[in-house]
Amino acid sequence: MPAVATEVLGQHVLLALSVAGLGAAGLRVAGALGALGLPRVLAAATLGWAAAVIHALGLGLVDLGGSPVALALAAALTWLLARWCLEARAPAPREELAAWWQGRSAPARAAAGALAAVTVGWTAWQLRYPLIGIDGLLYHLTLPAVWTQQGSPGALVDLIAGLPVANYPVTSEVALAWAIGISGSWVAASVVSVALLVLTAVAAFVGLRAAGVATAQAALGVAALAALPMLTVQLGGPGTDVPAVAWLVVAAALGCVAARGWGPQAPSPALLAAVLVAAGLAVGTKTTTVLPLLGAVGAAAWSLRSGLRGAAPTLAAGAVAAALVGLLWPLRNLFLHGSPLWPFVPGPFGDPTPAVMAEVEARFIDDPVGLLALRAGAYLEVLSGGALLLLGGILAPLVRRSRAALIAAGVTALAVVSWTFAPYTGLEEESLAAGGMRYLLPALAAATAALCLASVGAGRTLRRAVAALLGLAVALSVHWTLTIGFPYAPAVATVLALAALGAGAGLLAGRLGLRPPTWAWAAPAGAMVVGAALSAAAGGYVQRHADVGLFDAELLRNLPAQEAGAQPTPVALGPVALPFVAGDDLAREIVPLAGQADCPTVRRYAADGLLALGHTPASPAYAAQRGCLGDRAPRWRDANWELYGPLDPAAP
Repeated sequence: MPAVATEVLGQHVLLALSVAGLGAAGLRVAGALGALGLPRVLAAATLGWAAAVIHALGLGLVDLGGSPVALALAAALTWLLARWCLEARAPAPREELAAWWQGRSAPARAAAGALAAVTVGWTAWQLRYPLIGIDGLLYHLTLPAVWTQQGSPGALVDLIAGLPVANYPVTSEVALAWAIGISGSWVAASVVSVALLVLTAVAAFVGLRAAGVATAQAALGVAALAALPMLTVQLGGPGTDVPAVAWLVVAAALGCVAARGWGPQAPSPALLAAVLVAAGLAVGTKTTTVLPLLGAVGAAAWSLRSGLRGAAPTLAAGAVAAALVGLLWPLRNLFLHGSPLWPFVPGPFGDPTPAVMAEVEARFIDDPVGLLALRAGAYLEVLSGGALLLLGGILAPLVRRSRAALIAAGVTALAVVSWTFAPYTGLEEESLAAGGMRYLLPALAAATAALCLASVGAGRTLRRAVAALLGLAVALSVHWTLTIGFPYAPAVATVLALAALGAGAGLLAGRLGLRPPTWAWAAPAGAMVVGAALSAAAGGYVQRHADVGLFDAELLRNLPAQEAGAQPTPVALGPVALPFVAGDDLAREIVPLAGQADCPTVRRYAADGLLALGHTPASPAYAAQRGCLGDRAPRWRDANWELYGPLDPAAP
């Protein structure tokens, strides 16, 4: 096997082992917090994700945040410390999984197999057709790429002229930088969102069942939330909506389990520590989660108020971890710019909102009647089944007035009202106006909970009405997702075939009496299999993305031909930067120019390296940077980009 292929395989196996190590450490800590069964899995995922973020940030302080060796060693050390310092909680996760599987009926095993097959198949499809959205290309993926190359996750990097995206909450981007830093490839960008949506579904089911919702109603609620088009169309690449909803739902589910227990899981004040960490991850990813989190975490803490004193040291540790993954960004903005919500909301004595943002910061509340008259159809189309969830989530608790349902409905209403004050929700352009609807996802999660909670203890008529509404919401959302087509989702036939194969495998596994393997050999063997699959997908990733045909496609196809030597040439980009110019292995250095009009720098890269300027849409930053080059003609140009380099025949 060639040395390069061996290195690529090794890095992806290292990533799989690092994920397994943090997951195992998370399971050990979650057991110490009193979690069992699926709640233990949710708490482990929360703690493992938070550990990855903290590792990347800590190593970034010494410019080692992009080192695969340093990041993997940190994961290994975390696993060893968890094993040395904490006793394993019985029953072992393997025994729990075996008991759960043996207790499932044939239809349940078929459903589990179908879900697993669709998850794996959808992930493979995303790796085959890497669709990275506009925001992903402009900063959700570019920030981790630049951080990885510089070794400094979380650092302030100027990527877009006049738009300080590095000042946004970037916990999700830091976690992605951790994965990219270890693997040295882009595969994590196509894997993480699908995994997080599955985590969301599991957490929603656990939380609803712990709250007393019947199994059938809970399953419909999970399907209604997970099938929302605003989530499913974002599975192709990194963003903040899917992870924000995931950690919001995990925090709410763990809070419910901590307060009420579920199955063998007893109420546990200590488990609130994991709730705090999940809440920190959600806030650090997207601030739109704050209101639902206050309701969920506050309700759990109130229910457990008598036991909080005894769990104070554990809760304090959870609060510190939550602050590290969630509060760093608002505190940094407060210190640097005078407002924790800068650049969206300026402080009274701090920096104003950047001019670029002020020009488009229209809010729905500014003209609700006019916007509804103009864009009601677009809103309903994007909401799809979510429109029924919002309506039912607010109204159903008024029919069945349980305290839990009323609280969830109140949180939903407040979240909707707060959405109307959010920037970008009042833009008149149809695509952008509809795009602002994704900020409603936390409200939709709360609405789903409210609708399901209204069915608890209700009469047959209301339960059937809730089930019918949830079923209709699922049907509308699934239809929208499966008909949107390439490159957002695989074909309907593909999904059905995967589900059928998975269902058959689940039934066969039940008949054969297969049991989960022991951790000692399953972890390394699984890491080898996963690492080999990911390393195979890493090669040609950039070309496959270019084949999808987004605005960076032609630049990516033409860039390698402009390099003068065998070694990758650094690329300066302005007034925005792109991630995939770095190549499949991130070997080509990305130099973001953003709004910088330093003519000597612009000319130097045009003469000695590569310079890519985005000219559509035209901007003052582009005009300034292009003006530095005088009459010089680009080496290559298309509708979006122009490229200058040492092979340019007009170069002096």
